[in-house]
Amino acid sequence: MPLFCYNIRMNKKTFLLIPLLTIVLCGCNNNKQVNRIIIVAGQSNAVGCTSLLGLKDYKEDVYDASKDGYDNILLSSYCDFHTASSEFEQGLRQLEGYNAFGPEIGIAHKLSKRNKNEKFYILKTAWGGTSINSNWLKEGKRAYHYNISMDYLKSKLDELKGKNIFIDSITLCWMQGESDGSDEISAMKYQENETAIFNYFREDLAPYSNKVGIVDAFISTLKGNRFAKDVNKAKLKVKRELDDIKVIRTNGECIGALKLTFPEGENSHYDSKSMYKLGVAFAKKAQKLF
Repeated sequence: MPLFCYNIRMNKKTFLLIPLLTIVLCGCNNNKQVNRIIIVAGQSNAVGCTSLLGLKDYKEDVYDASKDGYDNILLSSYCDFHTASSEFEQGLRQLEGYNAFGPEIGIAHKLSKRNKNEKFYILKTAWGGTSINSNWLKEGKRAYHYNISMDYLKSKLDELKGKNIFIDSITLCWMQGESDGSDEISAMKYQENETAIFNYFREDLAPYSNKVGIVDAFISTLKGNRFAKDVNKAKLKVKRELDDIKVIRTNGECIGALKLTFPEGENSHYDSKSMYKLGVAFAKKAQKLF
């Protein structure tokens, strides 16, 4: 934009006035729709094995909202137990007869409070009991559960692309490692395998967005898996090795860690309060990557 000079006579002196700042509208549209993908992937604590009725006792308003969902959030799911429809739906509850939920409800509740011009598409693809070492990958290469998950993700992203929906960012929320933490060989290879699978996710999702952030959650060390601490140490090493990764620390691993608990008699799947808190934690970390 050209700068204009004006000659102004004042007290018989001429001053040359050159504007130092020109305020213009830059064309930025605050009403522009922003579309973000949240991928929830991993094993059973990502699928959701937590009582939905327990959520009603803990957060009744969130329980009620989960039925009809939120205006700016849609959910699609492809998991074992056929826990939800692969079609995009606004409601966040699992299919009738499967009375459980995963991190998606906490994620949705937290993200629903953001700018209403942001729309979130939660894609959940998770498989109970799966190991990164033998199910998602095989000898470091893409294997069955990775391939079926990526095929599903691409199908949904292509669906959005076909509707001329531009994706501004993709964030992978990874809740996995319990199976690897029960086996010494898998635990010792976790850093190598997780680095590989995160790179595969980014490579395969690159045609849809050049911004793929990752939120990686610790697994519990309170009960069960002998090598859980080794898995969590590997997760921290991967965070230092790769860019745009946030880590959720849990259960006494450090001051301020997220404290997650289990139902009585359970040592693998978080209780309703903890599953909701885990979802909120995923959303908080994800927001830092947008």
